Amino acid sequence: MKKEFCVVMTNTVSADEAEKMADVLLDEKLASCIQILPVSNVYKMNGKKNKSQEVLLMIKTRTDLFSELEAFIKSNCSYDIPQIIALPITYGSYEYLSWIDAETK
Repeated sequence: MKKEFCVVMTNTVSADEAEKMADVLLDEKLASCIQILPVSNVYKMNGKKNKSQEVLLMIKTRTDLFSELEAFIKSNCSYDIPQIIALPITYGSYEYLSWIDAETK
């Protein structure tokens, strides 16, 4: 298998926003699976330390779909600067990676 795969992580302000994004990502075949997790976030922005409760999406996809996925997140996330990080899947079972490939466009 020559295709490359990644996990894209992004955060949202609510479970509702996360679930709506996940539904579209699956329908548009930009992802094969999205894990949705509540998280506590501590971050610094504009020189000020902040704490918040957020929802993390861990999106399994092909690396060649990252640009389209990034554009979707930017257009559908409430944050001005959403976290959009792609972590490469360096190793994975053939069956699992084949499934990601089959479920994405």
